[in-house]
Amino acid sequence: MRLMILSLAVSCLTPSVAEAQLPSSQAVADGTLEVTLSSTLLNSYRRGNLDTWWAEQTGDPGRKVDQGSPAFFALEGRYIIALPDRKGWLAPGIGIIFPADHALWGSSIFFGGFQRLVMQPAIASFHASMILPVEQLDGATAEFGGGILIGWVSGEYLGNDSGGDFDNKISRSPGLGFVLTGGANYMINDMFGLSLKSGLRFLKAGLSTAGTDYFLDSGDKVKASLSGFYLTIGVTLRPEAIMAARK
Repeated sequence: MRLMILSLAVSCLTPSVAEAQLPSSQAVADGTLEVTLSSTLLNSYRRGNLDTWWAEQTGDPGRKVDQGSPAFFALEGRYIIALPDRKGWLAPGIGIIFPADHALWGSSIFFGGFQRLVMQPAIASFHASMILPVEQLDGATAEFGGGILIGWVSGEYLGNDSGGDFDNKISRSPGLGFVLTGGANYMINDMFGLSLKSGLRFLKAGLSTAGTDYFLDSGDKVKASLSGFYLTIGVTLRPEAIMAARK
């Protein structure tokens, strides 16, 4: 919670300088590409009615799909464009997260059989951020923004029932959502920097096997909620500056 408050507070800082300055300020003014590789400090999935469906499948009202690892790696690329007043930057970009293999996982063992659900989400983003300089620390910036998300889950649902063993592969059924983001960055030099990002996701993805959707007993479609809060830390690279330094 303290890390979340700190990240949001930094994101709200505003510049008080006449013209924004960063390492490689001329390169930024002309536009530059940044690539960031991040890893999670915190992440959560709300799961939605996936818990209700799993309780119905296992016959245990209290059973939830709450096991597994929510950790992920994220790869993001963006192009930084100076605003006309030179007091900040606009940064449109794209990104994708790579979760752990068993990001969502549940199991039920009973006399004579078992059921197991293994799911791996994936989320792609198309986003834009407003970047503002922090006057008190040269090379530091704060940012806030948002974007469109496309997410899906894959995996398998296997076990046995009265009809024998089954192994259902979960098809990718993309869902559309959005994200609100905030963060802070610090460029150590022209080429490398550190990045701290937080965000709130709002996203659901359907469950199906070979094009056939899963349903609750009530008739509602099963949708895994990938909504949640995340906090990541990463390393930022500026490829143009790196290539220039090698010449």
